[in-house]
Formats: sequence, structure tokens, C-alpha cells
Amino acid sequence: MATFGRRVRQALKMIALPPTLIGAALQPVIVPAAHASTVEKRYANPLLGQAQIEIERRALNIRMRPEVVSARNRALDLVKSHALADSAENAAWAARDLDKWVTQLIVQELLPLYPGSIFYAVETTGHSWQGVSFPGTALAIDNPDNIYRLAALKGSTAYTLRGRVTPAKPSLLVFQLSRYPHGIGWAAAASGNDNASYATLTSNGLETAPDGSFQITIDRSAAPGNHMQFPDDGDFMLSVRDSLSNWKQIPAELSMVATPSTRLADDPDEEVAARVVDHMPGFVSFLLDFVDSYHSHPAENTLSAPYGREGGWGFATASRYRLADDEALLVTITDANANYFGIQTTDAWMVSPPSTEAIISRNKAQSVADADGTRTFIVSPRDPGRANWVGTAGLHEGWIEVRWQGVPPQADSRNLLRSIRLVKLAALDSSVAKDLPRVTAAQRSAELEERRSQWLLRTVAVRPGDSGKSAR
Repeated sequence: MATFGRRVRQALKMIALPPTLIGAALQPVIVPAAHASTVEKRYANPLLGQAQIEIERRALNIRMRPEVVSARNRALDLVKSHALADSAENAAWAARDLDKWVTQLIVQELLPLYPGSIFYAVETTGHSWQGVSFPGTALAIDNPDNIYRLAALKGSTAYTLRGRVTPAKPSLLVFQLSRYPHGIGWAAAASGNDNASYATLTSNGLETAPDGSFQITIDRSAAPGNHMQFPDDGDFMLSVRDSLSNWKQIPAELSMVATPSTRLADDPDEEVAARVVDHMPGFVSFLLDFVDSYHSHPAENTLSAPYGREGGWGFATASRYRLADDEALLVTITDANANYFGIQTTDAWMVSPPSTEAIISRNKAQSVADADGTRTFIVSPRDPGRANWVGTAGLHEGWIEVRWQGVPPQADSRNLLRSIRLVKLAALDSSVAKDLPRVTAAQRSAELEERRSQWLLRTVAVRPGDSGKSAR
């Protein structure tokens, strides 16, 4: 237990917190003695792929190289020249967010050297395991309920992706095949809102054996069932989302086999660093352009009709928020019987504050329904003392995103979003939020502690409690 506690403290200490979050209590997650020995025998962390630690170590080394540090400093000047940085609050988060973008770029430059290796990435909070404290990576409005994994593939090679889910499986798995994003954040679809996808599979249509195992083939041929087809012999990215409606759910076990087997490239770190330096201005500009254009750059404190996700696996809508300390946005949605739904906030640069230190998202397990089955969320910088609060880490400007994933075919997307309304916190008792349960400061503190404990389950070697049970 002492070792596990040290790992938790390391995972939290390595996160550089902004002034608004300094001072939050750091409490270890304790594995009950009655469970520790039995769970350790049956649980192997499914996110710890064969090359994960090696790629993380290399990424950290490349990040510290003088030429990369200099390029990062030049990129910070680019970020601070953006109009968003005119706000002191936004400017205070610019360097932290840029560091996560830079680390993501480094990872994307490294992945093609490990073809077929599945890497746990795009995780903004950061984590610590096997002696490596990894500071986290970011792209844009990355979902705290999604576990993102990436793999670089060659269209000239055939791959077999083998997987297995437990009874505590994610609410939805999404597999997407897209062009590899050399030097940019992602291969954008024509809409500008999503990845351009050549093939999409979800767990709703996946052929799975009774023991939870499945197999997906990926090659140039056309085939029915669990299959994805390369359009040519180029470079591609496989992205996997494990969408969690409950943070106790366990991500799928995944492994990849290539035919013929592929040899790892032996490019030294200095060559990778040179590509990082070359690509950094374009990569950062790509993300800043997305901040300016996403979802047609909606008006503040509004939400427009949800758009369909590329590949047909769900819907999403987003907006910028601007809130004073005494204001809140009331967002009412229907769940549409989707496998997953969730709401989150980010800062103005579209990067999520650490999920271990602030309540900045809600999903099904973390919210309560209204009497009519809808769900009303209170988005505000200050805690309103009610259930369904989606905080902003004290920020007054940023983004809201609502997602519905695995929506039944007959669902009408026009009914997903019911309303959004700007109110004063003092007026909550006369609003649609009036019936939401009240939450004391002590209860909120306990809730945050429970969320922190559940978040850290993602990267533990020993999983406490009910790792073999269904988590709904």
C-alpha cells in the first residue's frame, strides 16, 4: 500500500497547477488489504502497451533538448500574439497549455517509429507509472471521459488488432482509421469539426465472443464484419476511444500484430527533435486556427444544434462561455438513450484543467436526472452548492462541449439539446435547476476526492475493489 500511495502522490506532484488550483488537498488512494493481493493477480493495466514507457521516456528526453526548448519558446511568442492572450487570465494558462501541445507533437513524431504499437495519449492531466512521470498531452477539447489510444500504421502492411473487454467494459468503443497527421494536430474532415475517417467501427456493431474478446483486421482488402480498409499504401493513424460513463469502467485490452512483421525504425532522438522543431510552428498554428474556427466560432453563452460526428457514431455541440463569478449557464439535455453522454468545460485555449483537481465534466454516473428524464447542468466558475455542477476551475472564459455517443439510429438530433440559459447564481431557486439536490462544501470535497481516486485508477498496476465487476 505504501508503494501505491507513493505512486499516487507522484502522479499529483508532477502536475504544474495554475494559481487558481494551488493548495488543493493531495490524498492517496488506498487499496484495501482484503483486495490487494487478489486484484494484483488478475489485473494487468490495459493501457500499459509494450512501447508505452519507451515512447514516454524518449518524448521527455526530446522535450528537454535545447533546440526543442528554443522552438517551444518561439512558439510561446506565437501563442501570446493571439487575441485570446490579451486577457491576463488566458495568458496565465498559455505556457502550460503549449507544453501539452508540444508533448503531443513529440509523441506524434515518435509513433511512426513504432508501427502498430498502441499508445495511451491525449491525456491532459498527466500520470505516473513505472518510474516515469509523464506531464500529459493535449489537442483540442479532449474529453476527460474518453481514454484515447493511437497507433501509426502503414497501408502496405496487414494488421490484426486483438482486444478483450471485461464485464466492467466502457460504455462505447470507437475505432477510427484516418490519414497520419504529420506535422499537424489531426487529418481534418471537410466540416472542420472532426477527423477525416476512412473507416469507423464501434462496439455496438463489433462481433465479440462470449468471453469479451474480439479481433479487427486492417489491410488493403475489402471485407465484411470486424474489418477496416486502407485506401492506399500511405501512412495512417488508428485512433481508439474508450468512452466511460463511469470512471470505474475498465478500458479494453488491445494488442496489434503486423503481417509481415514490421521492424522498428532506429531514428535517433536528434533526428526526431529536428522534425519537432521544423513542424512546431505549423502544429501550433493548426491548433490556434481550430480555436478560432471550431463549430463556426459560435457566439458566447449559446449552443447551436448538435452536429453529426465523422463516421456516424454520435453528435456534439460546443460554445464559448464568458461568465462572471455570480453567473451560471443552465444547460438542459436529453440522453437519447445513447451509450454515452457527457458535458465538459475547457480553458479558452481548448485545454482541460486537471481532472484530479477540479470538477470540469459530468457524465451519466456523475449527474442526476430531472423529473422528466432530462438532465440540467449548472456551468459556473463558483460552486452553486447543487448537484450537476460543471465547474471551470475558476476561469471566466473558455469552451463548453456536450457529446452524445452511440446514439440509436432512430434518435432525432434536434431533441438532444433542450435549452441553454444565462442566469445569476442567486436566481437558481426560481430556475429549472431549483429541484437539483443541494450539495454542502463537505460533500463537494468528498466528491472531488472520489473523482480523483477514480481518475487515478487509469494508470495503476493494482486496481482496488471491483475490477472484475460490471461498472455502470
